[in-house]
Amino acid sequence: MVNGFSVIMPTYNQAYFIRRAVMSLIRQSYPQWELIIVNDGSTDATDRIISGLPQDERIKYLHYPDNRGMGYALNKGLDIARYGHIAYLPSDDFFYADHLKDLKEAFESDERVVLAYSGVNFDDTDAYAPRDNTDSLTMMPGHSLQLAQAAHRKTADRWTERQELVTADLFIMFWHKLAGQGIFMPTLRITAKWTNHPWQRHKICEEDFGGNLYKYKDYYQVKEPVRIRMSRYRLLDEKETYKPVARSIPGKPLMKILIIGALNYNPERFCAWEEAGCQLYGYWYPVPSMAHESIGPFPFGHIETIPHGADWTERVRDICPDLIYLCFCCSSLEFVYDSMMELRKAGVHVPFVWHLKEGPQLCMRFGTWPKLMELYELSAGNIITNRRTKEWYDLFLPTGKPYLILDQEMPQKEYFERPFSPKISASDGEIHTVVIGRMIGISVEDMRRLAAHRIHVHLYSASYYRQKNTGNNLYGRVAQGYFHVHAYCPNEKWVEEFSRYDAGWLHAGHSRNRGDLFRAMWDDLNIPARVGTLAAAGLPMILRRNTEHIVASKELSEQYGIGILYDSITELATQLHDKDFMDILTRNMQEHRMEFTMDAHTPKLIRFFQSLI
Repeated sequence: MVNGFSVIMPTYNQAYFIRRAVMSLIRQSYPQWELIIVNDGSTDATDRIISGLPQDERIKYLHYPDNRGMGYALNKGLDIARYGHIAYLPSDDFFYADHLKDLKEAFESDERVVLAYSGVNFDDTDAYAPRDNTDSLTMMPGHSLQLAQAAHRKTADRWTERQELVTADLFIMFWHKLAGQGIFMPTLRITAKWTNHPWQRHKICEEDFGGNLYKYKDYYQVKEPVRIRMSRYRLLDEKETYKPVARSIPGKPLMKILIIGALNYNPERFCAWEEAGCQLYGYWYPVPSMAHESIGPFPFGHIETIPHGADWTERVRDICPDLIYLCFCCSSLEFVYDSMMELRKAGVHVPFVWHLKEGPQLCMRFGTWPKLMELYELSAGNIITNRRTKEWYDLFLPTGKPYLILDQEMPQKEYFERPFSPKISASDGEIHTVVIGRMIGISVEDMRRLAAHRIHVHLYSASYYRQKNTGNNLYGRVAQGYFHVHAYCPNEKWVEEFSRYDAGWLHAGHSRNRGDLFRAMWDDLNIPARVGTLAAAGLPMILRRNTEHIVASKELSEQYGIGILYDSITELATQLHDKDFMDILTRNMQEHRMEFTMDAHTPKLIRFFQSLI
């Protein structure tokens, strides 16, 4: 084993950090090292900055034209590393002067050491943003060992690459492979800086830190489907999830539609549009901030993504779409508005449909309400989630233009076609309910009373588990054995997993509008996205009765006879334990469940579009 450190530096679009990182290595008190810089498809000034570094024969530079992922870059470095110890230095971090020396001493202190790691400074504190917790002698709270901290003996092991799994957890990616080969030794000295900024990898791909699938794919320009672990509870395999929705497309398109914005939950629903003869194009909201904001390119269907750039309006002109479909939430409104104004400025005038998912009150709060309503007024037609929401918009701007009542996020029929599973209650005699998403309107005291009535609550959050842990722990303490937290369930397993339960919770909040539409809030007007998931599983839906209040989801449940409406937990328990009552609701839901698919509504949607052209 050659004595020294091969330091591997993966980099992607960190041009204005990288020189500091390299200089921190050049000034190391331990001189026996080589640096392998692996440029993983950077599109910024990285090449120019690298060319201006001090000449040093210890520095090697590998440059790959396309981004292949951090695991690929690290493995390319490992392939040519010549020293017996491997250290890592991300290009946005840096070493203190004795970092390699301290790591070397840790290896020499015990021949069993396979990995040594330093303490780390992981944030700044100053007069502008004073912080108490900025250092750790071992691992940072909520993180595995970071690259800048660690060094290990050179082995034949390799890092997990993108085609296997995307994760921010470095223990899963590599450290676990060393765990059986020796001991991990801390230096107990802080000799590495981990730089806190918005484009750190964990903030791009991990939900607990603001990342998500589409943010990851957009930032790294990933076009192929991935398998991504976005939190300890949520693993999404795009190939498996979207395998059922492969659709054929008619030869000659009926119409060309440009989608601007983000598709939000259940983006695969647009395959039904393609099958109906629509040729689709997408100009997507960049860097989505929420986990449910779905943007292309997609691993299903044939939607052509229009790249961002100064000439995007010319591409739209070349396409000559028949219609523009604005699909957005409050977070993407400004992008959608600016895009439409750019098209108008470029002289591209195409009729457009306005379809906001949620929520207009948030647009008021964020100051974007005038832009929302300007688009509403300029549109050729509007798609609105339910009748009550249309009446609410009419309070502000009544229009005689065409509109269609349709939920934006209805899933594809393929996810409804699997067989139901046996009920858990058939084996244990107790009631099992499910929450898919957030626990809305269920208090800790409600949970205690539900447990007293032998009613289980099974929680499957779609995202952001860590932020919910405090509340979940409280639920668990007061309802021991009756509150259960499960990992994320992907679409293709909805029926198999959720049909085991007896009923599903919608938002269970208390309305305060007293039947006055002027006082209605978004919770009163919204149809939660989980409705389609519960319909797939054939489950009746639990929600408060909210007598004398306007609540759109309650009206939907009454329309189909699928709601378990309650004023108290005792009343709810009585209904859930009433087998005849529950059988009626379950039959109603199973009879109407396909009406909650996008396929059921695509013909009338296409007719609506055609009427606007």
